[in-house]
Amino acid sequence: MAKPMLFGNSRYLIACLLLMSPCSYVKGDEAIQWSSYGGFTNDNSQVFSGGLDEGFTSRILIDSGIEATLNNHTLFASIQIQRGKDGSADTGDAQAYSNIDEANFARIYELYYAFSTDSGFIRLGKHDANGEFAFTEHGGGFIN
Repeated sequence: MAKPMLFGNSRYLIACLLLMSPCSYVKGDEAIQWSSYGGFTNDNSQVFSGGLDEGFTSRILIDSGIEATLNNHTLFASIQIQRGKDGSADTGDAQAYSNIDEANFARIYELYYAFSTDSGFIRLGKHDANGEFAFTEHGGGFIN
């Protein structure tokens, strides 16, 4: 039996590295502004007694993205990779206690083009609307 790789396929690891390595492009007086981010969440749990399976569980979530802006035009792409075992399955809980408990995946999380003016903006593509509507300034510390 082959051992499972953390990323399942090296193309996702390469994509993460590329998204976190911005470069610059200048044409005349205009310059593309690049920004990137990367995040890593590791969630561990241990069932000491009771539950369905007394054992240790570990999950990871990798989130990486890049944005290119030129004048009023923005192109944004991000990927997410999740690996690990569902900790709630060990306890037998009906309600999950971790927000990253899910089947393993590697996917394009967001990919969109945006055009903005002083009076508003328009976005076309795949966008997580939680970034616009479900945001609290100091709520990040409470998300698991």
